[in-house]
Amino acid sequence: TEENRRVRQALDSTPIELGTLLNASHASLQSIGVSTPEVDALVSKLQATPGVLGARMMGGGFGGMILIAVNDPEVVPDAPLLKPSRGGFLEESL
Repeated sequence: TEENRRVRQALDSTPIELGTLLNASHASLQSIGVSTPEVDALVSKLQATPGVLGARMMGGGFGGMILIAVNDPEVVPDAPLLKPSRGGFLEESL
């Protein structure tokens, strides 16, 4: 499958290539309908953050967590922490 090809490519990829693969993987999850609008919005915001190489949903379908690849350990994406709740997500503070 396309996802298996991306996994094999990731083994020998540069950090920038890995970010591109993560972004493509999330787009694939969106296309098959296993993401949520809330997660998609956060992934898009993260992908547009300077220093973020790529982002994708991980874990269980329809939620889970977001894996983010960054090129600097000091990068702190400007996105809220969210925790699942009945009927949606709640913002969580650090």
